[in-house]
Amino acid sequence: MDNSSKLFFFGKSTLSAVLLAFSSKINLLAGFNGTKIGGIFEIRKSGFFLLTPSPWPLFSSFAVFLMLTGFAAYMNYYAGGLFCFFLGIFFVILAFFF
Repeated sequence: MDNSSKLFFFGKSTLSAVLLAFSSKINLLAGFNGTKIGGIFEIRKSGFFLLTPSPWPLFSSFAVFLMLTGFAAYMNYYAGGLFCFFLGIFFVILAFFF
């Protein structure tokens, strides 16, 4: 046996198939998600469910923070604590419906 047959025990076709599969995995990891017209790549969708950007998680976080801060201020007798608490509750309820 010569050196090339020792290195490529499975044969050249298997090696090329393994390299092609490995390169497609690398392309997926690198963010390649398109097509190369006239090339060997095809259109691939991501395997993950990607959400559309939304402002509501940030709004809900602000509403809960305002509600808890208002409650803490009310319990420590700060002026405006009760107003902040009810405003936070209003924003939380508003976030429930949107």
